[in-house]
Amino acid sequence: QARWPVDMGERSFIHELGLRERLCSFTKGCYIGQEVINRMETMGKVNKRLTGLELDGPVGVGAEVHLDDKAVGVLSSEVLLDGRHLGLAVLRAAAWQPGTSVTLRQGEQETGARVASLPFSGAAAQ
Repeated sequence: QARWPVDMGERSFIHELGLRERLCSFTKGCYIGQEVINRMETMGKVNKRLTGLELDGPVGVGAEVHLDDKAVGVLSSEVLLDGRHLGLAVLRAAAWQPGTSVTLRQGEQETGARVASLPFSGAAAQ
């Protein structure tokens, strides 16, 4: 489960976090950030999204996520659950497709991972 301020912060948008339906009203009056939220809604385009990762091994929070040697995000959370290394990262659109292979790098350390749908399935969902 995503946590404040670890996986999201004051610069996060509800559309990127998958929270639009739960946290946003388009019928209420003015509120801080309304213009940006309405623009994202009108354009129908989100450039980044909170995404699950199934890692091949530990790499550490803050590792850059790469797709074809291009940075597409940063690992914000990592946990070992039932023998599986799972992580969360806000990724650019090119890396959203579940099953997409990515590489995580932090310093000299590197590990592979696959993009996973949220919530995680199998043992991780319990």
